[in-house]
Amino acid sequence: EDQQEVEGEASAKSKPIEHAFKGYELGKVPSFNVISAEEAIAGLGLPQCIKQIILSGWNPVPRYRQLKGDLLYLLVTTIENQSYHITASRTGFYVNSSSLVRFNPEPFGEARAGQAGVRESDFYQAHSLITLLRRLSARFGRGLDELQREVARRETVEVLPFVSAEQAASPWLVRGAANRVPGAYDLGHPQEVCLRLGAQGTDSLRDWNEELQSIREMPRSNLSERVLRDRQLHKWYSEFAGAVVVGAMAVVDGEMLPLNPIEPKDQHMFLHDNIFYSKGFDGRDMFTELGGDAAAHVATGKDITGVRLLNQLDTEGLHTLGSVVVDYRGLRVVAQSVVPGIFRRQDTTQIVYGSVDNGVT
Repeated sequence: EDQQEVEGEASAKSKPIEHAFKGYELGKVPSFNVISAEEAIAGLGLPQCIKQIILSGWNPVPRYRQLKGDLLYLLVTTIENQSYHITASRTGFYVNSSSLVRFNPEPFGEARAGQAGVRESDFYQAHSLITLLRRLSARFGRGLDELQREVARRETVEVLPFVSAEQAASPWLVRGAANRVPGAYDLGHPQEVCLRLGAQGTDSLRDWNEELQSIREMPRSNLSERVLRDRQLHKWYSEFAGAVVVGAMAVVDGEMLPLNPIEPKDQHMFLHDNIFYSKGFDGRDMFTELGGDAAAHVATGKDITGVRLLNQLDTEGLHTLGSVVVDYRGLRVVAQSVVPGIFRRQDTTQIVYGSVDNGVT
């Protein structure tokens, strides 16, 4: 028996070990045929749970609905060819009463709940989108169960989840605004955010500070020159304030990336369209002994008052920044035109009064 065991070990050792890349054609030229994501998913043979889920044409969410907690509108078509307009809100998901031609963000069935004695709207809302879709489509539930079994059978790298996130809104109480309809149903509406803020800020070409200082240097020796100069100043202030309001709302809504994302949210700074944004918080602990955030909130208002007084004096040779303070959804955003050279290290600065290093200089 010992001799047979030794012979068995010897035969096992003499058996050649297969190479890890056996069966692979290492010298083969790869194919350059491009397939779409739909074709790649179809090649996996995964079961279908839903026919279509897209952004609704009623996006972006109107401001008064954002204050009520609406985050996003979806248009879902089930395998049974039933279409539902679904609202993603801070409390979950529910089917709204909108159609392709009429915007009605109220929950579906809520108007008839009092007549039937049963809250029909409870059936059309759920904390989870999957739970809601299970109620709306029986074939979705069966398909999802089959899909989960199929995914568990495969390797993880074959089926990767598409991760997405949407910032939640605060539960603000506002009045109803049924007459504020965002217009006709249009699939181009979801592109408004990209068109308004631009792709990665590449459309930020206007130099607001240079324009302002050039207008202030215009001659004003007689009445006609002063009128022309004041007209240019009024036009610049109107355009600057309009751009600031759009940017400040984007800052509060989380649609703009900060320059310092790793720092606390109170210290975030933003730059878009050559306008510098910051929040009216005591992020640097400069007003700790004076009241913290409340003191910083008042201080930003006093800064604007000081700038306004200097602009009213209109002293020749005195240059101030374009400054605007925007209060939106309970937050104060301070916007200024960019100081020349503030983002570059240089020995000399063009600032002759004030401090950019918290009073050190």
